Amino acid sequence: MRKVRKHDMPKFRRGFRTRLVLVSALFSLYGTALGARLFYLQILQHESLKEQAERQYVRTLKTHSGRGNILDRNLNPLATNVEVDSVSINPAEIQDKKYTARMLSSILDLNRNSILKRIKSKKQFVWIKRKCSVEETEKLKRLGLPGVNFIKEYKRFYPKRELAGSTVGFVGLDNQGLAGIEYFHESTLKGITTLRIMEKDGRKRFIRAVSGSPEQNKQSGTVVLTLDEVIQFFAEY
Repeated sequence: MRKVRKHDMPKFRRGFRTRLVLVSALFSLYGTALGARLFYLQILQHESLKEQAERQYVRTLKTHSGRGNILDRNLNPLATNVEVDSVSINPAEIQDKKYTARMLSSILDLNRNSILKRIKSKKQFVWIKRKCSVEETEKLKRLGLPGVNFIKEYKRFYPKRELAGSTVGFVGLDNQGLAGIEYFHESTLKGITTLRIMEKDGRKRFIRAVSGSPEQNKQSGTVVLTLDEVIQFFAEY
């Protein structure tokens, strides 16, 4: 190690002070830049980043909690509701896109290319099939495919099948009345539409409903017909 001679001390000290000033200046610039960045993120971009975080981990879904019942004169149900699962995906969580598309296509009886196109979407939430059968959802749940989620919905159920079908009518995928009593008494039967705030975990899987609130003027009611299911059965068959 080279020794600093006595006559070199002033020069050495000047060099040391220069380096010290430069290092201090660099730290000051770094601190100023860091402070400016924090101010930008925490103050100027606070609301924007907060909304972005909520979009990533919280999603608001509009679900229907079931239409009103249609009953015969003896209060036997001609139209009611059953709870079923609907299948959605988060494309960002799906690693093996072709395998997932093949499994979803096979179990849900859907076109594979159409599913693959949805899987390649940039969105965080995409419907695959609404209101699936129990057999379909059980098979999918056993596979445990990453990025595939299940959401509870209500499906219209006609316990007497086609009995008085032209009178009772039918509904669409979103529970809107399309024919018969289902259509003509839509304002009474349309059910409660609930806005459900769904929370996602670190893997962006839906884990629970944080809260839910019914929209205004969406209360369902029951319609009782003068029709008697026994008499109707003999009249039809």
